[in-house]
Amino acid sequence: MNDPSDENLSAFKAAIAEQTPLRIVLFDTELRIVWVNATLAELCGIPGEQWVGRRLDRMLPGSGTGGVESMLRRVLETGERVTGAEYPGPVLFGSQSTQVWGCSAFRVRRADGTVVGVALIAGDATERSRDRERLALLNEASERIGSTLDLTRTAEETLDMLVPRIGDVAFISLLSYVLDGGPQSRFESDGANLHMKIVAVRWLPGRPVPELIRKGAVAHLAPSSLYYQWLAEGRTIFEPRLSDPSAALTEMLYSEFLQRRYRVVLRSGMVSGMTVPISARGVILGTVGIFRAREVTHWEAALAQDVVARSAVCLDNARVYSRERAIALELQRSMLPQSIAQVPGVELACHYEPANTAAEIGGDWFDVVQQPDGRVALIVGDVVGHDIHAASLMGQLRTVTRTLAALDLSPRQVLTRLDAVVADMGVEVGATCVYATLDPNSRHCVIARAGHPPPAVVRPAGTVEFLDLPAGLPLGVGGADFESVEFDLEPGSLLALYTDGLIESRHAAIDTGMGNLAQALLAGNAEPFGPRFASTLISRLVPDPADDIAVLIARTTEDAEDAVRSEPPPAKLRLGATDCAGSVPAEVAS
Repeated sequence: MNDPSDENLSAFKAAIAEQTPLRIVLFDTELRIVWVNATLAELCGIPGEQWVGRRLDRMLPGSGTGGVESMLRRVLETGERVTGAEYPGPVLFGSQSTQVWGCSAFRVRRADGTVVGVALIAGDATERSRDRERLALLNEASERIGSTLDLTRTAEETLDMLVPRIGDVAFISLLSYVLDGGPQSRFESDGANLHMKIVAVRWLPGRPVPELIRKGAVAHLAPSSLYYQWLAEGRTIFEPRLSDPSAALTEMLYSEFLQRRYRVVLRSGMVSGMTVPISARGVILGTVGIFRAREVTHWEAALAQDVVARSAVCLDNARVYSRERAIALELQRSMLPQSIAQVPGVELACHYEPANTAAEIGGDWFDVVQQPDGRVALIVGDVVGHDIHAASLMGQLRTVTRTLAALDLSPRQVLTRLDAVVADMGVEVGATCVYATLDPNSRHCVIARAGHPPPAVVRPAGTVEFLDLPAGLPLGVGGADFESVEFDLEPGSLLALYTDGLIESRHAAIDTGMGNLAQALLAGNAEPFGPRFASTLISRLVPDPADDIAVLIARTTEDAEDAVRSEPPPAKLRLGATDCAGSVPAEVAS
């Protein structure tokens, strides 16, 4: 049509308006329908002439057209065009399946510029809207899931993204080897049952969580079950209608326990659901059960799988971290003294507390060594860094320090040799240390430190002082000159050695931390001194430590000759914590 006539051009335009897949409606200035194209008329099953003179809400009652009419009125009043405005509604413009419509509108004028109405053009924008919603949800999931390296917290964050957007109730179950930090990376092939424990739950608001779905509930899976096999393959079990007695999910639930859990979900009013495997880097970690009181669509099921896939990587990171941290903690504990000698004339209390944050285990340590001349060496050190290498270096330094302590060297001589040892190691990290010798009979004390926080002394009169002794350089600098300070302690005095985690905080100045330590020492000194003095001190000052902490406290008694040795040390207060009290009369247990 190189040179179309006016008649042919008009016919061509009319054909486009009628045959376009877009829905077109013309309204007058009172928003009464003047004309609809054939596409809209056929979709709704209403002949075009029946639309004329009626309003949109009369033609499509209950379809949520109020927002569309408000938009059209605004276009008429302002003349501003609208492009791509989205209006959700399952039956808008007669469609039972379309969820979102993209609408554009503009004024219609005569040749002289007189406004005679407004035109509405609508197209299916469901996929575009879903893609945008999916991207927004996954971006939010990436930001919110995995804020810590804690398995339970990560599971909780995952459910926050799934409920109520995709499901009304949901719970996450993790396999036992994930929670226990075991070495398995896939299902065992020896025919053993698997155990899954619920670690996070989102239930209906205002209703108690059923016993079978509470946190801690354990399900046992036999290798012969179809559920086990599907889980091993990483396949999602999706059931749009749970109430259907022939639903595949019902047939797959192997154990009686899982059958009962399934019935509990049905009784709560859920009508559809899915079980999504949690898998990352070839490791099956567990499952997410998601259920809804209406039918879950296939699109929502796919979206849930995308969110779980993001979560799986974070959960696997937490699993690997938990395992490595457990190994590092065990290494750290194995290299700390399991008990300390109670020396006549001196009462001792010590404690090691690992950090409760995502930082790896550190290199803090303490030690007590009896010397040949009757004195006792008190040592606290801190290797820079928070990983297994720091813990390993700590073990080496503790061994070297114990060896030097047996040579009856002065504190400054010990630190000088330690400095040379660390420098010779060629490691990039350094360490700090405070080393003291105390004579139980004369209560004469000699202390030197290498870049370490100053020791605190609590006098029987009720005063606290932080010893003014040269700080010295950290170990490993090489050629450092350390100085010692000598002083006497009265009977009933406390000498506190500690690492910086006890007084340093990102939220307060170090002077504040030292002031808090002084008050805590005074408060503790008013109470009976015992093996847990050091652990109680830490819990009072730093209930949730961001750095590991080592504390060693010595209390002088009246008469060394009549001092009574204490009972064996108590058990560790909790996993990762080492709380030592003396029981070995001769030498320190290494």
